[in-house]
Parts: sequence; C-alpha cells; structure tokens
Amino acid sequence: MVLETTTIKGKKPKDSLASVAPAIKTARSRKLQQPTGSSSAIDDKLLHIAVTAYYKAESRGFEPGHEIQDWLEAEAEVVQ
Repeated sequence: MVLETTTIKGKKPKDSLASVAPAIKTARSRKLQQPTGSSSAIDDKLLHIAVTAYYKAESRGFEPGHEIQDWLEAEAEVVQ
C-alpha cells in the first residue's frame, strides 16, 4: 500500500485532506474488518498506522514537519 499526498495549486494540504477526513473517521469508528480477497494482515496494519498518524497530524492542525514523528508514534501504538 502506498500513500501519496499531493497539493493542489492554491490550496493548502489541509484543504485537500478535508474531503477524505469523513471517510477516515467512519473507518476509525468501526473495527477493522477482516480482509477479503488478496488483502493481507500487513495491509491492514499499514492502514491502521496511517489512520492513527492522520489523527495525530489532525490534532496538531496538520502543521508540517512532523510527518515522520507521527508515523513512528502511530506505528509504536499499533504494534503494541
């Protein structure tokens, strides 16, 4: 699973993420479901880490420069 971020000319990164935030919040409110098809447990773990890191960034107002710290903290939480 590869996560990419892009900026739209004239818009802040926070604005571009606003459209996916409701979907992420919905996914977070439900328990992660068992994968179907070719998805693996690793993909689920990465998704969980990504969602957790997203919420860490959101709580800080998406202030840039903390992406790696957010990811590593999220990873530590998910692995436990």
